[in-house]
Amino acid sequence: MKSLRISLALAVTSALLPPAASAQSGGIETFGGETIFARGTRLSVSYLYDQKSDLYAGSKKVANPDDLEYRRHRVVLGYNHGLNSRITVGALLPLVDPEQESISAGKTGDAGVGDLSLFGKYRLYTRDRMRDSLNLSVIAGVELPTGHTGSVDPQPGSGSWDPFVALGATNSLDRFRYDARLIYKWNTEGTGGYNDSDEWGASISAAYRYLHRPYPGASNSAKLGLNWLEETGASRNGAGDPNSGSKRLFVTPALGFHPDPAIDITVKVDIPIYQHYEGQQLGYDFRAFLAFGYRF
Repeated sequence: MKSLRISLALAVTSALLPPAASAQSGGIETFGGETIFARGTRLSVSYLYDQKSDLYAGSKKVANPDDLEYRRHRVVLGYNHGLNSRITVGALLPLVDPEQESISAGKTGDAGVGDLSLFGKYRLYTRDRMRDSLNLSVIAGVELPTGHTGSVDPQPGSGSWDPFVALGATNSLDRFRYDARLIYKWNTEGTGGYNDSDEWGASISAAYRYLHRPYPGASNSAKLGLNWLEETGASRNGAGDPNSGSKRLFVTPALGFHPDPAIDITVKVDIPIYQHYEGQQLGYDFRAFLAFGYRF
């Protein structure tokens, strides 16, 4: 029972780390080293907002004469279910509203259902000591072409089948928690013969429970993380896209609120501290994330 209480109190400290695969955004604990619990379910809803307004060539901002901007709103419905103490399965379904704006074209974009992600997690290793727990898990899944694709860009779906694999590690030590994650996503050819960039990322974070009431009381935490994201070049009908491929580093402050053993609430923001783009591409201003989860 003591280990269960510790696990419940610490679970809120790490929502989904800034993902390498955008469609996997919106879950809670998807890429953490721990599984949800031996048996049970978590339902979640998340809101994500991305904004880009500066044009980059390499690592430098350049003139943006067309005032090109990009904004994306996403609501992601999440499902996690523990089959046993080592295996968790889940799904993430995004509802996407992307918008691009420029002087020449005005506002363009098509809202709708995005690409569904299905995944499974297997906990490879567990070491439990007094106030110290280390867990290592492998996560694998696929992003399905369920999203709407049309003639207007940007659009919510890619039209491609995109597998991904990740490795997550979590170390809970008294009131501290440390997370690390590696992820790789293969993007296959989708709508209009476009093959988007493959993506890989690495993340680390540290969290501290600054408030902890005896079970089943509240537990709140503050977290700070770093996330590296790299994309290879994209192509269309076999021809390389010169304005694709990037390297980005984000710093991510976050707050977690756990007012009840069944409730997880996370607020975070991704702030870019390094961006490098091949050709000319819009860079991130920031990304914001708000998630609510209920376990039963």
